[in-house]
Amino acid sequence: GAGVGVVYAEGALDALGLRRLFEFDGIDALAVVAVPTLGAWLDGWAAIAAGRRALVAIDDDSHKPGLTDAERAEKKAKNEAAAARIFASLTKAGATQADRRRPKHEKDWNAELLHRLGGRNV
Repeated sequence: GAGVGVVYAEGALDALGLRRLFEFDGIDALAVVAVPTLGAWLDGWAAIAAGRRALVAIDDDSHKPGLTDAERAEKKAKNEAAAARIFASLTKAGATQADRRRPKHEKDWNAELLHRLGGRNV
């Protein structure tokens, strides 16, 4: 399948869920790296992607239930700002390409995996 060098996901459960989704979709990844939060990105994490393609799998906090439109817009703006910082860091560290992926239906990758499985545990 198509390959990705390094994938950054928010949290261990999301990293595991994303790895499983990649398996289902036939995507090979050299490494799926769990970072505590992409909103508090540390430039040292980008070194793993030097010379490789990077994929940033940010949670979509705007999918949280119960948010007002204003809160949803604020979450999206924060995610965009975090993504811009991360992409600059990855470029500076020498990543050959940096892309972004968001869950299609849920807030995070673990919930997206459960959605894909119809609520079944893996």
